[in-house]
Amino acid sequence: MFASLVFGIIIPLLLVIGGGISVARGIIALRQGPQRRAVGVLLLVAGIGTLALTFLALAPWVGWSDMDYGALILPLVALAAAGILNLVLLVPAAIIGRRSREQGPIA
Repeated sequence: MFASLVFGIIIPLLLVIGGGISVARGIIALRQGPQRRAVGVLLLVAGIGTLALTFLALAPWVGWSDMDYGALILPLVALAAAGILNLVLLVPAAIIGRRSREQGPIA
């Protein structure tokens, strides 16, 4: 029962919340000016990718996957893929964001 709660509700909920936060921060970064455009695009791509991986986590629960033990494996695969995706995209976004704040506005 506990595993069904974790794999069926908590992991997809974490993916939706994390993706939503990334998308919202990406939109805010895009509105802050041209020097933050790269940060905004990286955040948007990470957020949309994380939201898309939610469908992989929900696949066994809505009948999209007939895989044996899919209810256990696919949410973990989605969580791991989202972690790698966010690591690859959010670390450069943080570096670019820090550099753009140190340099100030483009003249």
